[in-house]
Amino acid sequence: MVDTPYDITITELMNTFQGCLRSLVPWLEKMHIPWKDGLAYDDFENIAEALYNNIVCATLEGEVATDYNIARYDLQYSDYTGIDHLRIIGEPDQHNCHSIFLGFTTDQLPFDTVKVAVADNDGRTVSYQVIAADDLEYEYVRSVNGSVEYVTMVRL
Repeated sequence: MVDTPYDITITELMNTFQGCLRSLVPWLEKMHIPWKDGLAYDDFENIAEALYNNIVCATLEGEVATDYNIARYDLQYSDYTGIDHLRIIGEPDQHNCHSIFLGFTTDQLPFDTVKVAVADNDGRTVSYQVIAADDLEYEYVRSVNGSVEYVTMVRL
């Protein structure tokens, strides 16, 4: 049976990814796989990146691949020019900067905050911040033939 195609917002997509990470916590703890900031290493990073690639990147690009032009999960770039990425809408909006999603992190509850790169209008990273994940809205910023396209919804 083929499912009927439907539209999903980038925000819903990111919330799904966040929910997947949260749902893994009891299983990671059962297997003694550290997942908290400062303790997590290759095991959790490989799991988180696999989920990001298969839930987020494959959905955005419309196919499962081994390499994407989308900024890698939890990897910091000094310049996002020409690199597709996820941007948080309306954050931080200070000095004409915008926040680029790096990864989910933990403050009080598992994965309740977001690490972001604050980038200027030229795409250069000027700082890093951690912000609360509640009620954030996301968009997919991609480079198409030298221009930038902002995507807020994709078809599944």
